[in-house]
Amino acid sequence: MKISAGALIFYQNNLLILKPSYRDYWLLPGGGLLEGESPRDACIREIREEISLHVTLAQLLCIDFLPIGLTITGLNSTRTLKNEELTFLFLAESLTNLQKTQLCVDGKEIVSHQFVSLDEAKSHFPSYMVKRLPHCLNAIKDQTTYYLENGEPTYPLITPRQSG
Repeated sequence: MKISAGALIFYQNNLLILKPSYRDYWLLPGGGLLEGESPRDACIREIREEISLHVTLAQLLCIDFLPIGLTITGLNSTRTLKNEELTFLFLAESLTNLQKTQLCVDGKEIVSHQFVSLDEAKSHFPSYMVKRLPHCLNAIKDQTTYYLENGEPTYPLITPRQSG
């Protein structure tokens, strides 16, 4: 099973997306876990390695399980998963002006970056991210965490406390 972690990173209500050298579509910052590494630590490390940013993770938004055999549709390609994938998606604290100017892609794994509106992000993402993104946004709004299977929620993991 492949385990990865990524983050939604915003700057002035626009989402940071990255263009990897190995795919025809754009992704969120993040990547695979190393042996013995937590999803949180992997997310922070991958963001630092890919785009030279030190981020603070504010919230776990969702955990998404993708099954073997799932067809992933990119911008001009399709591929079939050969292993199960489990992804942890976090919300990072919004970038400051200084952090935005310090952002620098590694030029190897990541070749470009953009800040885009949420609607525009969908046109850059693969099929699984298009399904996943609305639930991540709902998790932010509702201050909850979702467990997803192939981008579909089964239930919230954490329910916000009721005041009263």
